[in-house]
Amino acid sequence: MQELRSITRNNYTPQILTVIIETFIVIMRYLLLLIVVALLAFKQVGIKEKPVERLGVPGPLIFGNTNFKLAWTNKTESGNYTQKYLPAGDSLINYRQMLTLELFKDDTLLERVVQNKIRELEARKKVDEYCNYNVIKSPDGDEFMLDFLTGEMKDKSNKLLQFNIWHYKLINIEGQGKFIELYAYTKRSYDNEIKTFLKHFRNDRIDMLAKMVSAGMPAIVINR
Repeated sequence: MQELRSITRNNYTPQILTVIIETFIVIMRYLLLLIVVALLAFKQVGIKEKPVERLGVPGPLIFGNTNFKLAWTNKTESGNYTQKYLPAGDSLINYRQMLTLELFKDDTLLERVVQNKIRELEARKKVDEYCNYNVIKSPDGDEFMLDFLTGEMKDKSNKLLQFNIWHYKLINIEGQGKFIELYAYTKRSYDNEIKTFLKHFRNDRIDMLAKMVSAGMPAIVINR
């Protein structure tokens, strides 16, 4: 009897241990896979932190009949501010409309800042068949309205068209000095939508410019 127990233990115990070990390995691999999937999902979705509002313009902003909510902000070490606003359903990666508010202190003349952008667009014209622009200057020289169209292509087919209206204004903030305020509207069209976008662009451009003029410039108060 004692010999039989010894044989049974010697014959089956290693097999049982092998099954246990293999089962343990399978479970650990499954758990590791779940962890990896969870981490990838977490990275993709991310934590939606509330943007830090710094310019006294929390929104929502209104352009035409559309409300734009604050979606992203940034402040550089040099003291330049940027705040982006999006309509419901749009994201920073893939959007169709956006309002941008920028504030920067620059010793350069406002006109020189605008001319730098125009030179950039002139250079782009050489590689972008859609690139075109128009600029209007106020009589006192403290405001400029620059609107421009740009395009991006992929594999010789249209990928993206973007129309921008940039409203520059030289402002004075009490106790802070002079700043350049930039209030910008962006409208995008993707892939198969581009043909329709171009078909109506002439009239839509006039309408969007009128909306930007009527919107005016947001009043800025720097929040420290």
